[in-house]
Amino acid sequence: MYKPAKEIYEGLLSYVNSDGNNKSNGQSVSKEQIWLVSGNPFDVTGARSAGLNAIWVDRADKGWKDRADEYKPSKVVNGLLEIVDLMEKNE
Repeated sequence: MYKPAKEIYEGLLSYVNSDGNNKSNGQSVSKEQIWLVSGNPFDVTGARSAGLNAIWVDRADKGWKDRADEYKPSKVVNGLLEIVDLMEKNE
């Protein structure tokens, strides 16, 4: 199985919540708390299909062109510095 299969991204959530890996004071991490960041639309659609948030880094400023609207990114940024602002607003 390979990306963008949603099971890959669901496996991330299972791993984060497994014994020994959870750093959230024993509380489980929800899908809404995980953000994938990628400049590759392929990664974004996979994460979104698994119900995760995804930030697409649109360095070329061309806009999201994928026709699968249900898998469009949660947020779009043009550079990595913008991500810090987004994460601070979502705390």
